[in-house]
Formats: sequence, structure tokens, C-alpha cells
Amino acid sequence: MSVVTRILRTIATIALWISCCGVSSYLSARVHDIPALAQHGYVVEDLVGLVVGWTPAIILGALARLVSYRARDGLMYLIPVYGPFIFAPTILWRVAYLPRRDWQPRPGEIDMALREVV
Repeated sequence: MSVVTRILRTIATIALWISCCGVSSYLSARVHDIPALAQHGYVVEDLVGLVVGWTPAIILGALARLVSYRARDGLMYLIPVYGPFIFAPTILWRVAYLPRRDWQPRPGEIDMALREVV
């Protein structure tokens, strides 16, 4: 892989991470500062915080199937430090280079491809 390609892939990965994980993290930290939610009590604030916090796990779970991970691997985003800073960039690095797949398929993907051919 050339240097220019690697730089472009890195920029795309960072942009995807900011849009998927960064915005969600910022919003979940700020949900308690919204006056309209504060009027309804802590239950609504907590529910909104959970929905916003789980959004990247759902997005990563959907993207994981495209890049040789299982959909349930999206839940790994919820592991502190590892999820947002190691797992999410790995998925998004592959998504950024999806048209030119450079990773090995999972054994389950090989079996599915063989079943489709036969």
C-alpha cells in the first residue's frame, strides 16, 4: 500500500470515527445539560443518555458484518477504553478500505460463499 493511500485511508478512518463515536460521546456527556430534559427528571435524561451511548455499538454492529466481524462484535464498543479507541478504529479502518478488501475472510464467510456457489 502506498504512502498516499495509507494517509487517505487514515483520514477517512478518523472522519468515520468522529462521526460515529466522537459525536455520540460528546452528546452523551452533554445530555444532562439540556434544560428541557431536566424538567422531566432523571429518568428521561438517563434514557436519552443510554440511547445516545448505544448508538455507536449499533452502527458498528451493522458495519461489522461488512468487514468480516460478527454483528454482536459491535457490543465490544461498550468495553471502556478498548471499545472506542481500539475496536472502533479497527472496524472503521476496514470500512474506509472496503472496496479493496485486504483482510482474510472468516471461516463462516468461506462456508457461506461455498454454499452459494453450489
